[in-house]
Amino acid sequence: MMNTYLHKILIFILLFTLIISSFPLGQGSINYSEKNTFMESQSIYLVSDEHPYYSLLISPLACWYTDNEQSLQPLLIVQEKTVSAKQQDFISTFKSDSTIISVGFTPTNYSVDQTYIGSPRILSYQLAKDYFRKIDKALLVPIDETIDTYTRALLSTPLASYLHMPILLYNSNQKNHQELFSTLKSLQVSSIYVVGSTIPSKLHDSYEIIEMKNAHDIQEVVLSAINHRFNKMDYVTLTNPKDVLPLNLQDENKELMRVPIQHTSLYLFGRKFILSGFDTVTKKITIPSGIHKYSIKLTMEETTSVFPKEGSIPVFLSATLTNPNGRIIAYGHSPGYRNNATFIETLITNHSGEYTLTTSLFHGYRGGYFSLRGLSDVQTNLKIEQHMQTLNDAHYPLISGLSQNAAYLTSAHGGIILADEQFSLTDEKYLEIADHHSTGPWYDETLQKYNNEKVNLIISRLQENLSLLKNHDLYQGYMNGSGWLALLGDTNMIPMYYYPSNQTHLAERGLPSDNPYSLNHCLSPGRIMSYTTSDTSLLIGRTLFYEQLCGPPTPEDEWHRKFNFVFGEGFGETGGFFHQIPYANAIESYGFLTVVYGDLRNSRQAAERLKVYTDANYVEYLGHGDWFWFTPSIYGFNSIGQSIGASHVRAWDINRPNVFLTSACLMGRVDGVPPQMSIALSFLYAGCNAFVGSTRETGQESGLTVLEDHLILDDYSLGEALRGEKRVDTVTPTYYVRCLFGDPAFNPYDPVHGFSDQGMPLS
Repeated sequence: MMNTYLHKILIFILLFTLIISSFPLGQGSINYSEKNTFMESQSIYLVSDEHPYYSLLISPLACWYTDNEQSLQPLLIVQEKTVSAKQQDFISTFKSDSTIISVGFTPTNYSVDQTYIGSPRILSYQLAKDYFRKIDKALLVPIDETIDTYTRALLSTPLASYLHMPILLYNSNQKNHQELFSTLKSLQVSSIYVVGSTIPSKLHDSYEIIEMKNAHDIQEVVLSAINHRFNKMDYVTLTNPKDVLPLNLQDENKELMRVPIQHTSLYLFGRKFILSGFDTVTKKITIPSGIHKYSIKLTMEETTSVFPKEGSIPVFLSATLTNPNGRIIAYGHSPGYRNNATFIETLITNHSGEYTLTTSLFHGYRGGYFSLRGLSDVQTNLKIEQHMQTLNDAHYPLISGLSQNAAYLTSAHGGIILADEQFSLTDEKYLEIADHHSTGPWYDETLQKYNNEKVNLIISRLQENLSLLKNHDLYQGYMNGSGWLALLGDTNMIPMYYYPSNQTHLAERGLPSDNPYSLNHCLSPGRIMSYTTSDTSLLIGRTLFYEQLCGPPTPEDEWHRKFNFVFGEGFGETGGFFHQIPYANAIESYGFLTVVYGDLRNSRQAAERLKVYTDANYVEYLGHGDWFWFTPSIYGFNSIGQSIGASHVRAWDINRPNVFLTSACLMGRVDGVPPQMSIALSFLYAGCNAFVGSTRETGQESGLTVLEDHLILDDYSLGEALRGEKRVDTVTPTYYVRCLFGDPAFNPYDPVHGFSDQGMPLS
């Protein structure tokens, strides 16, 4: 009797389940079921930059979520099929037993455990079947050659991480989708999230379809998933998908010339006396009409001197390019490039005429800030290599392909992406505005109005997207919380805002700032960039896996609590005595081990010997600086040889990811300069996780105490700490020009609070 009764109940439940499951969820609904079987092992993904979709495909494999856990594994973008030495160091430090997987290429210099090669579309099917044995949902993304399609792919990719599903690519112009249908069937997919308005017709017959026709639809669905998965959102990534496009090249021309130069000079009583020869060469260069990316590399060859070529006696080579109106449009110095060479670059838009290249060089001893003294002697052939790329349009990324990092970065932080090609400064309208100009707004203030209009456009788009958060009960939490905003782009792809400046003695114009992106300091912006997209992916990896790379603090390992302070000669001594020494003493009570390096130990030679910048968790510098070097030592007879340039920093191996803080002039400038010559980006390339510096002259250490207190006492991230400083310290120009380079969610270890979750949503 009882068995018959139970049997009827079981039959009823089964029938009821079948009836309910036969009803579609409806267009736009989200299937949150967790009936997925996923193949997971500890992996490190090496992804080719040759196609931007490779990084999108791997993002949901390297970062995915269920209701109670987050799985996060390193994703490193590799350029030219070569795994860099620093990437190899990261891999060896991170995990020795990880499976190394390369996607889209076979490394030329590194052995991997597994390789996936093929077109992104074909690889999407293979990866889905290899990693997901059975999956009830999938994200279907179109792939073609348009930026609009790539933009929508970028926006939607985090959804695959949040709902733990694969990305399958399809070509909307393709008639036969047999491989797609076969993959869906083998995975037993029942629900498909489809990006785009052209959907293979047969899908409607067999699957529940959630359509996302445009950017607005995508954001709504992604925000719904975020609300369900995390019940909060703290992170937004701004990026420009157009940065994956190469230059639109019309023609290319290279010219080479060599110029002999010899001089012996004496510096005495603040004056220069040329005893023989000449130390400056001037060359006239004719630029034709057209849009040109124009660069010049200058190298000293067959050099002889009474001084040795290497060591502490420097070769200082400088070059300045002026346009027919006499305006400086580019300049560079060898400390930012190489000991015997320098490099300059500019964008010329229909400004033909006779340009002037002025090159000067120095080899010897020189010092004395208040009374110049020294001796220079050199004989060389100056090799001048001109490279003119004539373009069809003004598209000009300083760092190509940074947007390829957006999906992984954003997914790891549980946020949304805002991507738009209209964010570019150098767009079609720019050609009209910059007609008959030979540089950008960094040297030409007449272009800053259009630049600022572009920033205001981006802010308007940001506000529009943030308003969507209100529909999902996420707005107040984001605006009143950490409010991290990652600016993943260089200053041509996501421009800085230029405030007016009275620093007319500088070639640089205006006060470039990321302040407006903070929306009156409700948000915490940070600009994430390094030399290349590959180096930027490594910077992101060092941040997300900061604790693993640093290792646990032990009594024998003092790195975690080291805080090194360096003050330079000149105004830096004031900051040293009134800020650094008392602050260093104060934070020792919180467990820090502090050292202050002043006039007698601030040279590059002493710093390298003592590992001042490479073996401490926190480093702060107050002194003289510029965008390509900083000069802590100025009094000595050979102070120029004791300076620290980008060429030196890029060769350093920073022990573990650290933080560099400075109020020195111009050390945070990245607008309109080659990335490899930026001192800020050189520190990030060498191994720093964050650099806080000024984009123009400042001369004030104001606010550093507030910022550091937020980091140490309040356990703020770098982005929040800088936001907190600017809320109370509005002294200009520091207020405008101090910027953060690095992930705004990065929170370094401190002895009081230990390690942070680095903005992980399910930590």
